[in-house]
Amino acid sequence: MMKKSDGAKMRKALPKAPRARARTSDPDTSHRAAKCVTPALRQIQRAVLGFAAERGEQGFSDLDLAKHFDCDGSTYRTRRAELKKLGLIEDSKKRISVRVRSSHAVWKITAAGIKVHRDAAND
Repeated sequence: MMKKSDGAKMRKALPKAPRARARTSDPDTSHRAAKCVTPALRQIQRAVLGFAAERGEQGFSDLDLAKHFDCDGSTYRTRRAELKKLGLIEDSKKRISVRVRSSHAVWKITAAGIKVHRDAAND
């Protein structure tokens, strides 16, 4: 389980962490919901980074990610993409075939991602 101080470390490591947004034309309830969801986005990023650390050099596909978190939606793929953009996860250049004419990228944690993960875990 992550401690409160882990969140502070993650915010420092991920200065451009995403924020849930609502359009200006959306009702006030949408704006309140977006504010409530934002901390969970960072929590999911931490969970995805932790999963990447567990997988190490073996890496993982988006299918592995969905299976691990028991989620078929795009929530965890999106967090993985954000971590990639921040340089904490990278494309290993490996591909796995699932079906004929269907392959998936294998992602892995970077050295920077390992450091961020360890720093958050050591506090």
